Amino acid sequence: MSSALSALQARFQDGLVAGRDDVLADIVDSPREGRETLFGVYRHAYAARLVESLSHDYERLGAYLGGERFEKLGHAYLAEHPSVFRSIRWFGDELPAFLQSHAPWSASPELFELAAIERALNDAFDAPDGSPLGLATLSEVDPADFSRLTFTFDPSARRLDLMTNARLVWLAIGEDREPPEAAAAEDGPERLLVWRAGYTSKLRAMPADEAMLYDEAANGLAFGPLCEMLATVMEPEAAPGRAATIVAGWLEAGLVVAIDVV
Repeated sequence: MSSALSALQARFQDGLVAGRDDVLADIVDSPREGRETLFGVYRHAYAARLVESLSHDYERLGAYLGGERFEKLGHAYLAEHPSVFRSIRWFGDELPAFLQSHAPWSASPELFELAAIERALNDAFDAPDGSPLGLATLSEVDPADFSRLTFTFDPSARRLDLMTNARLVWLAIGEDREPPEAAAAEDGPERLLVWRAGYTSKLRAMPADEAMLYDEAANGLAFGPLCEMLATVMEPEAAPGRAATIVAGWLEAGLVVAIDVV
């Protein structure tokens, strides 16, 4: 590729992405339209395609906002986050953070959390493959080693804590129902787990005790200390049984890809 062609391509890209007008000197007016109008068609199409990609990545957020409001959000996001990726897949990664930090959207925290749910589901779908262990794996463990078991979770697994009823809004939109009015989550944050099972991204709410154990297990805490931690929030004698039930649920859901004895 010649240096002249490379320079022209760079000017064209800057004109699209950064809004620079240097490339206009390389464009010839047509008999009907000036170069500004002609290049403006490319600019509009480029921005429209990126905003359209956001509507695919954040389909339920788009349905919640409505087409006009979502398009306004998309163009505002593009103005601050021009695409720097070869793949359009990653263009919308920062949209949840943008919603959380930019008015007027930041005044509606359910928007950020809806976007966070959709981002987590998309990321789970694209995560590397794991090799989930089955429940039968526990039968291979020496009972004397149970307290020293640690768990490695599937690469697709993600945890979210929501401060609004965004999950209920998300569910209603997916079922073509009228979403509930946005509201603060009842009884503190709602704890969610997102992961991929086969070719399907899944989401479920987690009880507070399970979320506590999952977060600590993901950081390498062994089964014995997990039981001790659980005993601080429930009857101590019931804690080991509850912890075992939770771990069995993780295995049945295909969340655990490795068990080690430390």
